Formats: sequence, structure tokens, C-alpha cells
Amino acid sequence: MLREERAQAKHFFPRPNKSKGFCGHRKTRKFCNDALLVEQRAQAEAVFRLMIDSVVGLAILLVILSALNYFQNQVVIQSKADLFSLVKNAVNTPTGIVLKSGELTFSNGFVVDSVDFESGTNLSENCFELRARGGFVNASSDNKKISFNQSLKVIVYAKCINNPSCNPYINPDSFGSCCTQCVISFGSPLESD
Repeated sequence: MLREERAQAKHFFPRPNKSKGFCGHRKTRKFCNDALLVEQRAQAEAVFRLMIDSVVGLAILLVILSALNYFQNQVVIQSKADLFSLVKNAVNTPTGIVLKSGELTFSNGFVVDSVDFESGTNLSENCFELRARGGFVNASSDNKKISFNQSLKVIVYAKCINNPSCNPYINPDSFGSCCTQCVISFGSPLESD
């Protein structure tokens, strides 16, 4: 009798129909539909989390890049200040001794004009001769402008001398008429007098 009861008893877990599979059985259909909904919801949530993580990652990357750009700009600003300080020191000591800067960083497209030194030194723009080593630092044909074709570090040399035979009233627009003559070289060392 025990065997007959077992054969007639309903199984707690329904046996899968071999032709329809586990979810084809009518008693497990609701379970399968719920499982599919949960799986679809989990996949959608994973995509949403991935999207949020990518937005957060992009925001962090932008913060890092803007910080790097800020600090690079600060280095260039400090280099410009150091350049003007070097030239001012050379003008204040016109003994023919070469003054040398540390490595100064200038950005691509940066232009130095002899007019820039005029206001800080009380010398005419014609009293400055600007030289460059070539390559990515180029001097104009009249030696009054320097332009940078690439961001780079360069050592600047400055030398000023007194010109005892100066006559600023005869030809005020020439280098020879200046009582103090300065040569500023970007990358090429100068010889002391």
C-alpha cells in the first residue's frame, strides 16, 4: 500500500514535462515568468549602474585634467615673472656679466617682444636685442621678437653693458644709440665681457 500511495501522491516539486521543459509545466509558469522579470530588472539595473559609473568616471577625469591645466598655467605665469625679473636685474647691473635663469617653461604660441621690457626697465625697446637658439624658439629678423612653436623649458641668459659712446639724440631708434644695451638669449649661452 505504501507504494501505491507514493505513486498516487503529488510531488512537491512538479516534474518537468520533457517536451515543454521546466517552464512549460502549468504549475511552474508563474514562477518562470517572475524569474524572467527579475532577471530583466537586474540586467536593466546593471546597465543603469554602468551608465552612472561612467558619468562619475568622466567627471573625475575632467577634474583631474582641469587641475593639471591650472598648474601648468601657474608654471608659465611664474616663468614669465622670472623672465622679467632676470631682465630687470641685468638692466640694474650693466657690467657685462651674464645672468642666467633656471629652466623657464613657456607655452606654444608665447611671444616675447622687446616692447614688453620697456615699461619695467625704463629703457627703449631699441636697447634690447633678443636671440634664440632656433628649432622651436625663433627670433624675428630684427631681433625684437621671440616666438615659441612648442611648449618647452628653456634657460634664458641676459647681459647688459654701458655704452660710453651713446648718443640717443642723433639716432634714437638704433641699438647703438642706447646708453645701456641688453642682449637676452633664449637657450644659447652668452659670453661675459
